[in-house]
Amino acid sequence: MINGPYEIFFERDGEIFRNDSSFSSEITYSRFLKNVLLKIEKVADRRHPLVDGTFSDGTRVHVALPPVTPVPIVTVRRHVFSHWDLGKLILKDFIKPLWAEKLAGHVEKKSNILICGPTGCGKTTFLRALLLCAGPHERIVTIEDADEIKLKKENSVSLVTRECPEGLVPTISLRDLLKNSLRMKPDRIVVGEIRGDEALIFLDALATGHSGSISSIHANSGFHALARLESLASRAAPQWPVTAIRQLVFESVDLVVTVEKKEKCRRVSEISELSGIENFGYLLDHW
Repeated sequence: MINGPYEIFFERDGEIFRNDSSFSSEITYSRFLKNVLLKIEKVADRRHPLVDGTFSDGTRVHVALPPVTPVPIVTVRRHVFSHWDLGKLILKDFIKPLWAEKLAGHVEKKSNILICGPTGCGKTTFLRALLLCAGPHERIVTIEDADEIKLKKENSVSLVTRECPEGLVPTISLRDLLKNSLRMKPDRIVVGEIRGDEALIFLDALATGHSGSISSIHANSGFHALARLESLASRAAPQWPVTAIRQLVFESVDLVVTVEKKEKCRRVSEISELSGIENFGYLLDHW
């Protein structure tokens, strides 16, 4: 986390530390910013002061420039791409052994799983570990804003969105990629994170036979994750009654896994199965 040329922070084992080093001058920092933007192939200026991009190794970077911030800010988020499987996550106390065994069984029988939790809690790492339980010859299509899942499977395909504020080339959204993924003969459709009206297409795909899919969403519990998914889907179909959206969610999602981040600890805190729907929401059976 670079809060200007003289304030640099980093996270290690869940704790934030201040780096002893800094840039030698604002000119050096300006050159660094230009290099970052060049590597992520993005343009940032006063008209487009917020930029999100990805380095070639999958590291994500966000740049914020004046006038939305007093000084240029760069935030770098680096994923560890050594493939964690469920066995390694058990050893790290990320998940209980019995839960891991049951989840692996649900992946094999192609249940639809929604993973929820806050930013940086390990949702993508856990999603990747679950996908390693899928059959070796299954065709998996992953859809993301940045290529983070990086499956090492022989018939996996990665689709990544494209955003161009300058309008030089058409923007390609998660919604666009989801529509096209249905024509690519997927055994499983995986959305890195549901955050907009693509939720409706995703739910519709699951309800019409694309089972075994896994996705993540920002929420703090299984109930809140389903409520947010319902809300996002409603934005794409405001004319639909709430009962219709709720029924679609119920028919599409089998399990909700909640991952929490508290101080230095990241772990699966709750796993819920959808057992019914009521006027107030969803009935969940907790493991």
